[in-house]
Amino acid sequence: YLFVFSGVDTLRMLYTASGKKYLKKSIDSNGQINYKSQARNFEYVNGVLESIAHSEGRTTKNGFSFQNEFTIKDHLGNPRIYFADLNGNDKIESNSETLQKEEFFPFGLEAKSNSNVIGTENLYKFGSKEKIDDFGLDWIDFGARFYIPSIGRWNSVDPLAEKFLMWSPYNYALNSPLTYVDPDGRNAEFIHDRKTNTIRVNVVYHWSPESAKVLKEEGSNLNFVSNTDWMEDAAINEWNGTEQVKIDGKEYTVKTTVKIKIHDTHAAAMQAFASNPNSNFLQVVEDAPGVTSNYASNSGVITMTTGQLKRKRTYAHETAHVLGLGHNTYKNAQGVYSISSYSTPRNVIQQDWVNVLRPVVNISNSVTGRRFMGIGLQTGSEENTYRYNNGMGITNKMYPVIGDMEDHDHEH
Repeated sequence: YLFVFSGVDTLRMLYTASGKKYLKKSIDSNGQINYKSQARNFEYVNGVLESIAHSEGRTTKNGFSFQNEFTIKDHLGNPRIYFADLNGNDKIESNSETLQKEEFFPFGLEAKSNSNVIGTENLYKFGSKEKIDDFGLDWIDFGARFYIPSIGRWNSVDPLAEKFLMWSPYNYALNSPLTYVDPDGRNAEFIHDRKTNTIRVNVVYHWSPESAKVLKEEGSNLNFVSNTDWMEDAAINEWNGTEQVKIDGKEYTVKTTVKIKIHDTHAAAMQAFASNPNSNFLQVVEDAPGVTSNYASNSGVITMTTGQLKRKRTYAHETAHVLGLGHNTYKNAQGVYSISSYSTPRNVIQQDWVNVLRPVVNISNSVTGRRFMGIGLQTGSEENTYRYNNGMGITNKMYPVIGDMEDHDHEH
């Protein structure tokens, strides 16, 4: 990004290919240059080490000594109190060792009269995102876009706007910031307990019987189902349950839950879909010539036909796409093909698990200092994007899709 203010002041931000910011550089009208650089958890200001991020806060450098700082966050992940044991007595004195307090208005604007900073101000504030205060700005860097808390809006259009058609592409948290954080378009969630080598996989689909009427009124030519007769067929999904998976020589216990949440209204289903970044929207349609089950990775919408739901494994096939697999042709020693294959017999085989989980394990093992790692997945046509907290903030890492994801409309 390059921003120019008043024709002379410039602010430049550089990112890696995976979306990780590594340099912020500002030049004012007098030619004064300031820059902040990041390398993994280390943060430098004008070339001097300022802090090292960890899962509970940061470590700051003061001369030749280091000081551990910790944060207490609210239910939305906003740091509210920053503190440190300054006198080394293994106790926290609330008045003298509270480094920084933050109070926010609902949409993130700081109540500055309540802020009191001791030492170097921690700029990772609302949403645990970095505040950009160069040239008097009051922006928050969320990675994909910059947020302006004074107006409760983004400064650019949501790149996943087609997923949230009921809301402005500039809205923050569906205009309900006390309840939600900003949706980021993830489609599945992985939680890795590194102490027990257990991985929980959660896939959620939102559906409402009222969607049939609403989508028809919006001009769709599909015959959407408004009854729940199909639910019995959708009760079985081969991904559900517990599996032992070996990845690069290490055994993992994988517990997967694939569930459908039914909502009374289409609006409720859409709101739940939008507010839960690790979920998808389900459409069930009657069989018709040329109508097939498919998964649209760019919007997180899965369409299932009633006939293909009866075949059981079609539902698991589309869930494979939600979990990041393309269409594959590999099979196991017993001749069973990948669930993502067009061929039969097919089922969720060991190689499917390995291909889904290896990026998760690699990311989880790259972050130190925490037992549990939560990772969100956004599937793509060529690359899958994994979103996680690396100890310094939320970051993205991309891995190529295994198999072909270009063609989503097909007969299974």
